[in-house]
Amino acid sequence: MKSHQTPRWSWKLLAFLVVSLLALMFAQTAAANSLNEFKRIVGKVELSEDACGTNAPACTVEILKPSAAATVREADLFCATTGFRNYSPENDDVTLNGAAVVWDLIIPSGIQSFNARDDVTAIVKPVGDAAAPGLVVFTITENPTTNYDGCILKVIWDDPTTTTNSILIFFGAQETAGDTFVINFAQPLDASSFTAPLEFSLGISFGAQGCAPGQFSLVDVNTVRLTSSAGGEDDGSCADGALITVGGTGDSTTNPPPLAPPTNVPSIPDDELYDLRPFLAVGDTSMTVFTRNPSNNDNIFIANFFLRNVFVAPPPPAVLVLEPETDTNRAGEEHCVTATVTDAAGDPTPGITVQFSVSGANSATGSAVTDANGQATFCYTGTVVGTDTITAYADTNRDAVRDPNEPGDTATKVYVAGLPATLVLTPAADTNTVDDQHCVTATVRDAFGNPTPGVTVRFSVTGAGAASGSATTNGAGQATFCYTSALPGSDAITAYADTDNDGVRDAGEPQGTATKTWVIPASTPGCKVTYGGRITAANGDKATFGGNAKADGLKGQEQYQDHGPAANMNVHSIDVQSVVCSRDGTQASIFGTATINGGGTFDYRIDLKDLGEPGSSDTYRIRLSNGYDSGEQILEGGNVQIH
Repeated sequence: MKSHQTPRWSWKLLAFLVVSLLALMFAQTAAANSLNEFKRIVGKVELSEDACGTNAPACTVEILKPSAAATVREADLFCATTGFRNYSPENDDVTLNGAAVVWDLIIPSGIQSFNARDDVTAIVKPVGDAAAPGLVVFTITENPTTNYDGCILKVIWDDPTTTTNSILIFFGAQETAGDTFVINFAQPLDASSFTAPLEFSLGISFGAQGCAPGQFSLVDVNTVRLTSSAGGEDDGSCADGALITVGGTGDSTTNPPPLAPPTNVPSIPDDELYDLRPFLAVGDTSMTVFTRNPSNNDNIFIANFFLRNVFVAPPPPAVLVLEPETDTNRAGEEHCVTATVTDAAGDPTPGITVQFSVSGANSATGSAVTDANGQATFCYTGTVVGTDTITAYADTNRDAVRDPNEPGDTATKVYVAGLPATLVLTPAADTNTVDDQHCVTATVRDAFGNPTPGVTVRFSVTGAGAASGSATTNGAGQATFCYTSALPGSDAITAYADTDNDGVRDAGEPQGTATKTWVIPASTPGCKVTYGGRITAANGDKATFGGNAKADGLKGQEQYQDHGPAANMNVHSIDVQSVVCSRDGTQASIFGTATINGGGTFDYRIDLKDLGEPGSSDTYRIRLSNGYDSGEQILEGGNVQIH
């Protein structure tokens, strides 16, 4: 607050006497509106405020920025219209730094005027944050200016360099017969609470002292008189439309003599900024402040408490919101939720214990205490795939039981399988007859044993039935691959989870193996085959063949010559191990071992079809364990006979 010289005009004295008489008459019928708590903040915060009132086009207020690290948390503008004119504020009547003010709340006073409030953080923050420490000037205009006694700008700063402080702001319209504020402390006051002034300030409009005697308000703290001379026009001038004062910038926390009357200098003896320390003691858990306006013609519309090193008990929590509301993570990943707890005014409630619990696929419990922003965080790690319900409530009385008035909220968490960690192939070993289908199933799980769906599994087979393929795991984390073999022998089956689906097994991609044994079928009793002729093989070479085989006694001779150039080789049987004939006598297969070009031992399989005489539709095919396959070919000459 800045002190102003207050001219005394005889017409002002007359106007005051008339207004006072009207006020006394009106006080009998006017609806009273108490001052109600508007804001309560506990944390590393600072409060700065100033007022101005004028009948000129504009006036300025000075807001103290406490440090270079301070940033604007919130700013509010409070304005009061002139007493006994019944003028209700309109949007755009008032500007702050040229920006029009749109009122958030307008309430009537007991002296036929109105008090209005607006959140002006968006206007103040860019200026305040960029400013250097010290006084920051803001310009206020009123139109019509004579219908406004003045305005108060309050700025709450977040300041990491300060102590933990409490700020309480009350706004409304004091009942002239008196208002009482009871402030409860979260913990008893200790010596640290008395190292700096415990500030209490009032904002008052239509209180003339420099040019009209008799207007004043009384303040008692814990039933002890603090002042008998609150009011006046310290931040304006002694004229209707400029009667405004607030304890703020430029004022002193030195308390006035408690019984001293007001003087014609409005800031003497009372500038509406007080220090509550003389009225409190170590160990106190609360304080009571009482204000009254015996002259019934002041408008006390603001009361502030700025208490350093004091933790004021927060108002009861009214709302708890959990965020994120929904989320998805892989099993094994940590998930955190933040509970934001606010009071009925929407302000954060620090120091509240929040109880958390998780149910569903996973379970967990925990608690945390809200910080200065009213936030508490809880983290847990789910290892089971499925949906979790996370419940949190504000345990106001800290009894670990949710009571009806304790707000809560729920969130959901979906845990999906983690990255593949294991792959198991089943069956691990098996034996089948050639031409049967063999299937293996790869089961892919994460590190916690959860099936991992949607993963590409790549299979490869080496050995008699060389093959490859891929499949995608289903909801059970399983992928199946099937193949067959025409020749006897052993296969090694390998599968890996291609997590990144790049077709290459990378480090960390799990793998599994299995084995497969193929055996030849039993001979068909009485089956006998004789054949001979020529074909063109699948590789384009001319080939000739001939031989015979008997199931009974397993006898026979088999000869095959590929004449090149693609594969120049001569195949001669070593033995006949099985001769199989179809029931209709049109097909036969001969199994055994043979040499190639006179050396080695190779498995062979010869497939024959006897489709009638003289053999022009008969077919021949030979497959060898070295990979050679003539393909099924119609005879270009010769005959096949199956007996």
